[in-house]
Amino acid sequence: MITWRAMCSPIQFGKTDPRRPESAARSLVKVVVLALIVGLTSGACANAATTVVNTAVLVYDADDGRHTLQSNSAVTVVTQAQSITGRVKDELGMPVKSARVDAKQTSRASVVATGTGDTTFVASADAVVASAVTDADGAYALDGLAAGTYDLYISADGRITEVVPGIAVGPDIPLVTLETRVPAAKSWPHGLYMLALPFGFADADPAAVFGRASGLKLARWAPGQPGGYLYYARDSGFPPFAPGLGYWLQVGSGDVLTLQQPGTPTDESAPRIVPLSPGWNMVGNPFPATIEWASVQVRANGQTMSLDTAARNSWIRPYGWSYNPEGREYVLVDASYRGATTSLGVWQACWVRAMIACELVIPPPGAQTSAASATRSAAPAPEWSLQLVARVGDLRDSFNYLGVAADAAADSRLSLQSPPQLSPYVDLSFSDGRAADLATDFRSPVAGRVAWDFVVRSDLPRAQVELTWPDLSRVPSRYRVTLIDLDAQRRQYMRTTSSYVFNTGDAGGDRHFQIEVDPTPWARLQVGDLQQVVGRASGMTITYDLSSPAVVDIEVRTLAGQLVRVLARGASASAGTNMIGWDGTDSSGRMMPNGPYLCAISAMTEEGQAVKGMRTVILTR
Repeated sequence: MITWRAMCSPIQFGKTDPRRPESAARSLVKVVVLALIVGLTSGACANAATTVVNTAVLVYDADDGRHTLQSNSAVTVVTQAQSITGRVKDELGMPVKSARVDAKQTSRASVVATGTGDTTFVASADAVVASAVTDADGAYALDGLAAGTYDLYISADGRITEVVPGIAVGPDIPLVTLETRVPAAKSWPHGLYMLALPFGFADADPAAVFGRASGLKLARWAPGQPGGYLYYARDSGFPPFAPGLGYWLQVGSGDVLTLQQPGTPTDESAPRIVPLSPGWNMVGNPFPATIEWASVQVRANGQTMSLDTAARNSWIRPYGWSYNPEGREYVLVDASYRGATTSLGVWQACWVRAMIACELVIPPPGAQTSAASATRSAAPAPEWSLQLVARVGDLRDSFNYLGVAADAAADSRLSLQSPPQLSPYVDLSFSDGRAADLATDFRSPVAGRVAWDFVVRSDLPRAQVELTWPDLSRVPSRYRVTLIDLDAQRRQYMRTTSSYVFNTGDAGGDRHFQIEVDPTPWARLQVGDLQQVVGRASGMTITYDLSSPAVVDIEVRTLAGQLVRVLARGASASAGTNMIGWDGTDSSGRMMPNGPYLCAISAMTEEGQAVKGMRTVILTR
């Protein structure tokens, strides 16, 4: 018969265990402790090391926060353990050389035994009492330790500092074997980020978290503040880092920011509550895992409801806007809107607009599966839509749509408000007469002409802004679509062009536009009845008809296509019959030989309709 006996002094662990975000290669910290042994010859522990073949081993896994009992493991017990040994590996399981392991002795103020057998400690960490550096195999040993309980701090260049809590050593306590994985540290290279940190920090001041104050550019939304933002180190009252809050982070050219202070991951046993003020709020993902947007809820006036229901009650807008640092533009976060992302990743923040003071209830990752099944009801599909994109250099604003949808006036799910900007920026937004700063503007179907007003803004001086419309195929072909630059009094037909460029001027600012969609047919521009009129002593007269006024280019070429003479460039021509003469010379004034030539005419209307015509003419003398 096998007799199980408890060890003389069990190893004790605190209630809180370290966790790390999935996107930074979640750490695996396994603490293997001999808990029960088979066939000890005496109830007292021997002083010598003993090899035990049949054992039960208590394994703690920090990834899921559970202890499991594994039997039939061979280990070595040292009953007078005066050291802690272990190995440090990276996220791929390879040894980490030259990692530093510091032991801080933990003083225990009180011990409370619960009915489940758990033990709760009130602890505080003292100064470092022992240190070691890992060898080429990632191994280390902390020797000469007095009896007590220790927290281990394991750090390596370019890697997240791991904390392994509650390791007990002393007489009659078994040897503790540790395997710790330290993933690569989270870093932010040059760029602009909308940032959230899923950790609590002992010192949450940004300079302490990043290990430096110089060159640290952070901003947080603060309505009423000049410019709308509080800036770190410039303005008083800048909030410290906290899970659930969002921040702008600007990293300079050639610079890289890395987390330098170990943090405590957000507790995943309960939802995170984020207070919202009326207006725009910068909200961060508080957890080290992706948030499904459909699982987020809203709480106000003692009631908790889904984002969709809260939106129908005018508590909140049911979507968010995150930021893509690679594309340098906002990205819509929504459970059902076409073209939106449906989740908020680790380290990400987003804009959320509240209509009343309320709270955002963000469930922990393990509780999101069932909640996400209650997705937001989809917005109605539009009958047709047109996308507009504004670009300045590598800055973009591409989530802008106008169009027609049934019951658009009564269905607010199609209307999306644009969030605030941070310099430098380019922004395109619509105004439908009821609200401004809209990213989308859908109208109910009408029989006649419809016009959409919008503005393109940039704070960059003397910058070239390109306005494009990638795809007009969704707009029914029966409609004329015209872009009108209201400030420059210019019109451009959009079906035969794909972009419009303007300059922001000396101070940057706003440029006002209108897009006109008109079902009334108009005469398509045509070049017709291109004729050669003989009668000049040398050369000829060429006549042609235009269906509408246009600007024309007229060239004479050889039959092989070589340019002979430009007869007109950018000349205004009226509707009806027009004429132009050619004296038979080339661009250098040399007389061309008799024979056939090509006369090519290109015409373009003010709106951008373009057409070409060509015919053979005969030069004779």
